[in-house]
Amino acid sequence: MFLPVRSNSNVLLARNEIARLEDDVAKNVTLKATLARRVEEILASARTLVADLPSIVLSAQLRLCLQLEHQVHVLEAEKLELEEMCGLQEGAMRQRDLLQMRLEQQLEIRDGVRAECANLL
Repeated sequence: MFLPVRSNSNVLLARNEIARLEDDVAKNVTLKATLARRVEEILASARTLVADLPSIVLSAQLRLCLQLEHQVHVLEAEKLELEEMCGLQEGAMRQRDLLQMRLEQQLEIRDGVRAECANLL
């Protein structure tokens, strides 16, 4: 009852891919925490500046321009959050695909063992 070499190499490739994905996830978690802190700092700074804007900028047109620029930055921050969620979903899908591949390999092995047992009987 020997396993085909092809299956063993596929299992090793899958394990290597899983290890690489786990490393990527750990790096992304750290990066996410760092970026989240930075975004909060920037948003807090922006809120302060927006609150102080009427006393700092006397021109209504310039004030409007700065407020619009602030809205652009807020939208960019939201875009980054959405891209992050998309990246997390892609990682989850990749893990699901790897799991499916492993299950298919197990089914191939099972079928091979059954065929071998049937031949022996």
